[in-house]
This record gives sequence, C-alpha cells and structure tokens, in this order.
Amino acid sequence: MQQQRNAVGATFWSGMDVVGRQLLQFCFTVLLARLLLPEHFGTVALAYLFVGMGAAVAECGIQTALIQRQDLTHSDLSTAFWLSLTVSAVTCGVMVAFTHVLNSVYGHQLLAEVIRLLSFVLVINSIGTVQISLLSKDLSFRKLATAGTTSAFLSGTLAVVFAWNGFGVWALVAQSLSFSVVNTIFVWRAHHWRPSLTISFYSVKQLIDFGRFVVGANLLEAAYSRVHSLVIGASYGMRDVGFYDRADTSKQLPASALSTLMVRVAFPLFASAKEEKTQLRSSLRTGIRMAIVVSMPMMLGLAALSENFILTIFGPRWLPSSALLQILCMAGALWPIHALNLHALIAAGHAHLYVRIEVLKKSFGFLALLIASFHSLQAIAWAQLTYSIFAFFLNTHYTGIHLGYGTLAQFQDSRAITLISLLMAGVVWTLSIYWPGSGPFELLALAALGVLIFVSMCVVGRATAFLDAVRYVGDWMRSLSHGGRRLS
Repeated sequence: MQQQRNAVGATFWSGMDVVGRQLLQFCFTVLLARLLLPEHFGTVALAYLFVGMGAAVAECGIQTALIQRQDLTHSDLSTAFWLSLTVSAVTCGVMVAFTHVLNSVYGHQLLAEVIRLLSFVLVINSIGTVQISLLSKDLSFRKLATAGTTSAFLSGTLAVVFAWNGFGVWALVAQSLSFSVVNTIFVWRAHHWRPSLTISFYSVKQLIDFGRFVVGANLLEAAYSRVHSLVIGASYGMRDVGFYDRADTSKQLPASALSTLMVRVAFPLFASAKEEKTQLRSSLRTGIRMAIVVSMPMMLGLAALSENFILTIFGPRWLPSSALLQILCMAGALWPIHALNLHALIAAGHAHLYVRIEVLKKSFGFLALLIASFHSLQAIAWAQLTYSIFAFFLNTHYTGIHLGYGTLAQFQDSRAITLISLLMAGVVWTLSIYWPGSGPFELLALAALGVLIFVSMCVVGRATAFLDAVRYVGDWMRSLSHGGRRLS
C-alpha cells in the first residue's frame, strides 16, 4: 500500500512536469501555428529526424542505466557524466560536419543550417543527464516539474517573440535551444551532485554493456518516429510534412505525455523490484490498468473530435491535418502500454531482448510505411495504426514469457475500458456531425459530454480498472489531507 501511495504521489508530480511542460509547449505551438507557415514546421520536423537519431546515440543509454542500477558510487556517476558529454560532443561534431551531404541530397540549404544549430542541443542536454537520472531515481519529480515548466514558458515566449518579428523557422530553432539551456541550468540547481575529474574504465564498460542495447533500440525508435517526415518530404513536399507533423504532434500531447509520465514513475519502481518477479509483475499490471483508464478515453475522444479540434485550435489553414489526427490518435491509445511493457523487460535485466523486439517491430513498421507511401498521407497514418497493433501483440508476447503477464491477461484487463471508450467516442463523433457550429464552446461541450459518458458507464458497469484508479488517487488525496508523507 505504501508503494502504491508513493507511486501515485510521484505520478502527480511527474504529471505536473510532463503534462504541464507539454501543455505549455502546446499552447505556444498554437500561437506559433498562427504566425508561421506549414513549411516552417515541416522543415524543423524533418531536421528532428536527424537530430533525434543523433540524440539516441549521444544519450547512449546512460540515463536508463543509472536508474536501473541500485549500487551507484560517485565514481560511477562522474564516469557517466564525462562519457555522456564526450559522446554527445563527438555526435554533434559529426552532424555538423555532414550537414553539407544532407544539403546536397535534399537541395535544401535551410534544412542543413537548422540541423547544424539543433545539433548543439545534444551537448547541452548531456550536461544534465546525471542530475535528471538521480532526480528520477529518487522520484523527485516536483523539482523536475519546476525545471520543465519554467523552461517551456521561457523558451515558448522567446519563440513567439521571434515569430512575431518575422524570423520564420528560426523561431522554432530558438525555442528548442533555449529550452535545453534553461532546463539544464535548473536541474543542476535542483540536485547537489557535481562531477569530479574521475573516470572508471570498469564503470565505462558496465555502462556501455548495458547502454548498447538501449542505444540500438532508441536509435530504431528515433529513426522510425521521424522517418515519416523524410518519406513525406521526398514524396509530397514540405507543406505536407507540416500537415502530418501537426497531426502527429497534436496526438503526442496526450499520448507521449502519458507514456513519459508512466515510465518515469514506473521504471524506478520496476528496477527496485527486479529481483522479485511477482512484485514486478504486480507493478506492471497496476501500471497498465491505470494507464489504460486515461489513455483509451482520451485518445479515442480526441479522434472523435479531430476536425473540431484542428479548426478551433489551429484554424482553417491546418484542416488537412484533421483526418490524419483521427487515425494517429487510435494508434497513440496503445503507446503507454508499449512503454510500460518494454521498460518492465529492461528493469528485469532483458535489455538485449528489448533490442530484438525493436528490430522486429521497426522492420514491420518500415515495410508498412514503404507500402503506404505509394498511396497517400492517410495511408501512411493507417500504417502507423497497423504498426501499433502489431507492437502490442509482440511486446505482450515477451512479457508473458518472462514476467507471466502476457497478451491475453493484458487484453482482459483492458477490455472493459476499451469497449466503454469506443462507445463514448462513437456517441461523441455522431453528435459532432449534427452539432450546430464549430468553435471553442462546442469543442468544450462535446469533450465534457464525452467525459460524463465515460465516467457514468464505468461506474454503472463497475469497470474495476477505473474504480481501482479512483481508489489509488483517493488514498493519495487522503494522505495529503492528513498531513501524510511529503511528496518530492
């Protein structure tokens, strides 16, 4: 019970960080979408294909390794710091040196210049890797929340000022760079640990032995998550990259935020229970049940309201994104499930298996994308949904083998909430067709109605996952009202 209360408290502060930061960034994106063109967003989205792959290499699995290990020394931490900084600097240098090749391939000088500047984000972020790992390991998410939301506000403000003054795509570049700088400064202030001029080659070997598996999987994920921009840019042009990216980033606000939140809280708990298979399985099941209660209704509800959402939030200029958003939201509903299953395997010491799973999934995903690219933008979005369903079966197959909590068990735990969410989304979508007008009031009214329908059906149908989630939150709120454990 104490672990559940700690987890719920940590979830609250992690949510304040992840959701608060991404919500701020989303609000600024709405402003920027009305000041900038789809081509500007398309250029940065394509640039992040290369920057994201560089980040996967530069991080080299260090953050995951530090959270997973339970016996860290100051020498281990210092070694991790210098290793992260060195690899990031080398990766940054390689990216800067080879941007002229990207320019010659795409014939887009602006793209090369954007990549050159964004590559410095890798070095800046590496400076705070150890502090973020230690804060996450201690479940000190309140400090991370302060750093994240402050960074999001300051960087977003700077981007709007740049966009208002006609700097175009450079407003988005300034946002990314300034966020990394401010966030790194704050996490250094939040944790007392400082590196020493100490490097342990034994620690380097341990970090590389663990991290090489995570790097391979992260590199595949970075490539797959952004390769759509490359394919769309080559086949349809930067404008369509912007439309697809608008739908994808809108989907990521709830889906990615929830996935990140759950993993940041669950992975330290998984790691602490790695020697107890029963406890690890129980923690994974609790995480899956809590995630599905939020993910399914939120993502399917957004899918039902995709056209109203795009028109109201971004304006008629971005209407081609609405059909893409509807499909991508259905794919995003399973994201938290994917993340929890994979991180449970990593915590249990199966990092090598993580890479094997990612290779199988990405091979399927790249093939689906290749076939879809010959048809249309919507076909590419459907390929993403197909990939997500395939990933669910593959991930849960391996957690079933190694943790005893597989596809059938997870489907049974998710079935009631999924069915209720589908029914709610169907009702909301039908009402949106006949609802007069399309504006902020109509969007809020339909969203509120969706929440009411979902909660009512869960209560009437006695959906145990929903009732358990409510009980966990209630326990945490009562602990606060009685002066319980202070959350950090």
